[in-house]
Amino acid sequence: MIRAGETLTRALDQAKVPINGAFWLYSSESERWTLVLVSEQVGESGPRKVYGDIQRVLLSLTTKKKLRLSDITVMEDTAPLPSALRNVLEPAMNVRGMRLGGNVVNGQYVEDAYLYFFR
Repeated sequence: MIRAGETLTRALDQAKVPINGAFWLYSSESERWTLVLVSEQVGESGPRKVYGDIQRVLLSLTTKKKLRLSDITVMEDTAPLPSALRNVLEPAMNVRGMRLGGNVVNGQYVEDAYLYFFR
């Protein structure tokens, strides 16, 4: 899961898909992990455009452990959770591969998460 997310985020960067943050988020309600990709393009062009860009990159990957589009959620930079995480991580923006869970981050509960990066 972590390696598949790293592969995708690297491929999105190489394809110039503007992603400002990436993290896995766990929900006990659905008992699943979701890869959250944060992009200002969600607000500018709409989520359909961003999902289309991600799908094109997913289809180009040749790795064995591929993610599906259903494993991914896109959010605007200004959505509550990305905003809260960015506020907390601001001094340490270069942190990569950080585990965060069981915490309230600026009023947002994070059950479990694995953060790749925030820009």
